[in-house]
Amino acid sequence: MEIGRDAQGRVYFKAWDEHDHHSVVLRKTDAPGMDHMRFRADSEDKLDRLAAAV
Repeated sequence: MEIGRDAQGRVYFKAWDEHDHHSVVLRKTDAPGMDHMRFRADSEDKLDRLAAAV
């Protein structure tokens, strides 16, 4: 579901059960690609275990 747009042309989306403001941001560019990707963890311990696994 689209949540909003900003002055730079980015479009914000989230899933119907998303609790944060958005989970995906799209913007028009001259070439396909991805700027960055993030992961969420529900605890510091889980984050530490995931980081060690990577």
